[in-house]
Amino acid sequence: MKRSWTVIVGAKRFTMILMEDCDPVEVVKSIWPEGRIEQ
Repeated sequence: MKRSWTVIVGAKRFTMILMEDCDPVEVVKSIWPEGRIEQ
């Protein structure tokens, strides 16, 4: 099962689909250290 998350990086906002068993915050921080997740 996949989940979609809204990721905010600076002024950009986009949707990212991740596998259920991974931590979306860790994934986003590893790619964009300044990024955050909108729940």
